[in-house]
Amino acid sequence: MELFLIDLELKVNSYLEAYRIAKDEKIYVAFSGGADSLALLAILSKVMTTPPIAVYVDHNLRNRAELDLEIQRNIENCHKLGCKLIIHTLEQGEVNKLCKADRITVEAAARLLRYSYFDSLDSFVATAHNYDDQVESVFMRLLSGSTFQSLAGIRRKRGKYIRPLLDIKKSDIESYCLKNNLTFSYDSTNSQLFCLRNKIRHLVAPALNDELKQSLVNISNNISAFLDRINILASSNKGFYRTLDRKEFLSLIEIEADITILNFISFYTQDRVSKRELESIKDNIKKKKAIENNDYIITCTESEIRIYPPKFYYSARLRVDDEFMGLKFIKSDSKDALVLPCYDFIIRVNEEGDEIETVKARTKVKDLLSAMKIPYCLVVCSKEGIVGVFAACFGGKNRISKEFYLPNYEQHQRYDVISSTLLEF
Repeated sequence: MELFLIDLELKVNSYLEAYRIAKDEKIYVAFSGGADSLALLAILSKVMTTPPIAVYVDHNLRNRAELDLEIQRNIENCHKLGCKLIIHTLEQGEVNKLCKADRITVEAAARLLRYSYFDSLDSFVATAHNYDDQVESVFMRLLSGSTFQSLAGIRRKRGKYIRPLLDIKKSDIESYCLKNNLTFSYDSTNSQLFCLRNKIRHLVAPALNDELKQSLVNISNNISAFLDRINILASSNKGFYRTLDRKEFLSLIEIEADITILNFISFYTQDRVSKRELESIKDNIKKKKAIENNDYIITCTESEIRIYPPKFYYSARLRVDDEFMGLKFIKSDSKDALVLPCYDFIIRVNEEGDEIETVKARTKVKDLLSAMKIPYCLVVCSKEGIVGVFAACFGGKNRISKEFYLPNYEQHQRYDVISSTLLEF
């Protein structure tokens, strides 16, 4: 085997060792069938003892004949390499629907849907980002005046996402495919100049000499090394919402706080965050003031910062084990569970003017929520009015009307609402 081929395989092997990824680990490869992902699949099939699994996402955007040809070639290449191929097909119009709903570009919507599927996979996901992609990313972010931390570019590893080819040039990857007789596909949209990355790839990058490209990569490497050494708080997944320790947050230096907040809100929005917005969020957290916009709601207690999705609207009669909006209605022996009249009620999201007659007094639901520092809850309505409040699943406490107060109904069935899964936004 030529030394060139061995060198690429050694680099990928060194990457796996550096990040302590065992040779028998299951690795999914984000597989388009292009030169980069095909080379990555081929190399991993040689250096791993467990064959990698190729995952191809059909966005249903391009000409069907072109897509069918690409899929057939992918099937043949995976068979040749002895790798399983998973094809995940998005519904016709699904990408465009997300574009309109979130007012984002086709590329951004396709990426969100693609990564939403990758997020559901049960092990490492290897993406084929390479040296040239890193150059383009850092250059794009310099042009757009991005934040300091965004100049770290494409990270070598982010959670379960790994990028073994990040130090390898595109030309070397294509040569690897050629010398291994691997026929890769070419996405026709990659040559179109409708997005900034393609403009940089085809019009700017060819004019940059090797020294300038390496300087851009050095910027990325140096900032990445710096970010790896500072304290960034991780949020806790509570199911329907996420939390940060407020006291720990307030002890962070400015850049640590900035990155922590950007990571925190990234679960709910992919929009660029301005410096003014970032400062406003930090200031409100210091003052324990709530923050609400179209993408998320942030509330604060003395010890905790919570982030929620925007208020939703829901109303229905539920049966045990029914799921809705990431929540589940269950029978429960929990001390927080509520005694309810058997199925003769409706559960809905609270509204302005809602009141409940508790054991102590008649109380506005919004006052209960304010005291609990939560943005919304579910109320249980019978013919007589509101008889219960499910708030525990949102970080508060459930409440029951005095009519169904537990001591009077000890032998009756109790119910609760819980998160049906630990949501990953």
